[in-house]
Amino acid sequence: MSIGEPVVLGDISVELDLEQLETQPPFAQWLAAKSGAATRTRIETLREEVVASIDPRGLYLIEPTQESVIERYDPPAELVSGSHLVTGVVTLGEDPVATNELSRFDALLWDALENAALQDVREAMLEAIRAETDERGWNTTRVYAPGTKDDGWPLERREYVFEALPTEEIDCTLQGTYTEPRKTLTFTIGVGPDIEQAEFLLSCADCEILAECPYAGAKTMA
Repeated sequence: MSIGEPVVLGDISVELDLEQLETQPPFAQWLAAKSGAATRTRIETLREEVVASIDPRGLYLIEPTQESVIERYDPPAELVSGSHLVTGVVTLGEDPVATNELSRFDALLWDALENAALQDVREAMLEAIRAETDERGWNTTRVYAPGTKDDGWPLERREYVFEALPTEEIDCTLQGTYTEPRKTLTFTIGVGPDIEQAEFLLSCADCEILAECPYAGAKTMA
């Protein structure tokens, strides 16, 4: 691990395993409905098309907290409590499929499958990051993402990620409050030997819209 040097992850494998999808929201709810059999058939078909259409890649940087520019962006206190920061972005690449050309039902399934794929890509990057921090004997905070209401870190603070990272290396940009490509996630993690290890790196547990969210519980990563 080289501190201060961006790491690009390409060729990230995404499978969208059907058995796993069946246990995750919103797919579990859809498959439990009366039309579940028909929904399953469409998911089986569309998931292969989604996997074939995406170009997943990611970028992250580990740097000393004091040398970062994060304080300009009013970060949560826990996030900057460690000696170092990890800042990352993952994307599915440009979507060649125009979902407005799909049926309303297929467009809904396609979007959900892309979201599941994006979560898988982020999880792959987090596993790579954890391998590096474990090698150094460092602990981590949980994942913080601008726009998560419970963090009190507004979505516009996502600008920090695009200032800290050379995102052009993975063809990813921020246009106002929107990312290009559309399916992109940004995050930051506090790391170092001087902080307590978070119970979960990634979890829905403390989200204030948990009860209303159709994706609640989709990903929990220790």
